[in-house]
Amino acid sequence: MKLLILILVFFYTVIAQRLFSIWLKFFQRDSNMSPGEKQLSWVVLIVGTVLWPVVIPNAYLAILEKKLES
Repeated sequence: MKLLILILVFFYTVIAQRLFSIWLKFFQRDSNMSPGEKQLSWVVLIVGTVLWPVVIPNAYLAILEKKLES
């Protein structure tokens, strides 16, 4: 049981780190943000990284819905 939890924590952490680094690159490319927008973007970046098991499926479903509409 402990091994399974350890594997799940490792998997969660590796994916979260990878998503954070990818999303951070997109965040750094956008130079048209005000200081208030940058603060909010950091909050969204951190929350999205922590909650990636919820964010990724919802984002994927939104992309699929757009594809089906067009």
